[in-house]
Amino acid sequence: VKEQSIYKLGKLFAEASRSADLAALLTDLRPFFATLAKAKTAKIVRTLIDLVAQIPNTVALQVELCHQSIAWCKAEKRNFLRMRVQNKLAALLLEQARYQPALKLISRLVREVKKLDDKPLLVEIH
Repeated sequence: VKEQSIYKLGKLFAEASRSADLAALLTDLRPFFATLAKAKTAKIVRTLIDLVAQIPNTVALQVELCHQSIAWCKAEKRNFLRMRVQNKLAALLLEQARYQPALKLISRLVREVKKLDDKPLLVEIH
C-alpha cells in the first residue's frame, strides 16, 4: 500500500511538472527504504528517477539525483541499485555531451559488472 502511494504521488508530481518535489520525495523516503527489501527499494528509486525524466528540461536535475542516489547506495551498500543508477547517469552524461566522464564511468561499470557476472545489466550497458 505504501509503495503504491509513493508511485501515485510521484506520478502526480510528474504530471504537474513538479520536479523539485519529486527530488525531495526521493531524498525524504530514504529512512523508509531501510524497512523495505533491497529489490523493492531499487524499483522505487529507479521509478522515481524515471518519473523526473518525463518532465521536460530536467536533465541537470536527473544527473544531480543520480549522483545523490549513488552516494546513498555506497553508504547503504546497495550495489545492485548503484550499478543501475550509474548506468542511467552515464546515459544522461552522454545526452549532455559530457563524453569523457561518461566513458570513464561506463568503463569502470563494465569492469565491475563483468566481475559480478550480471548479464542483464551488461547487455543493457552495451
